[in-house]
Amino acid sequence: MTRLGLLAALCACTACTQTLPPRVITRTVEVRVPVAVERAAPAVLLAPIAHRPPTFIAPTDPAATSALSAEQEGVLRDWIAELIARDRAWRAWARVETPNG
Repeated sequence: MTRLGLLAALCACTACTQTLPPRVITRTVEVRVPVAVERAAPAVLLAPIAHRPPTFIAPTDPAATSALSAEQEGVLRDWIAELIARDRAWRAWARVETPNG
């Protein structure tokens, strides 16, 4: 009798351990992800530099003070000032927040 009771208890335990396969529920969910947007640079920043680079001369030339004539030193100063201004303009433009970010 105890064997029959033990067999019935084992059958009941194995019946409880069997589980049904899980139900699969498929649901479509919209997930918004920020996307990088390329900005076009202003035409002012894309325009060529107005000043031309200076013309260097031989250091042995009597008119040379720094391998440049006095006139070309002024050209060099103007050219450097414009390059610095252009660099600052590019950096200011790059710091502007985009509409998405």
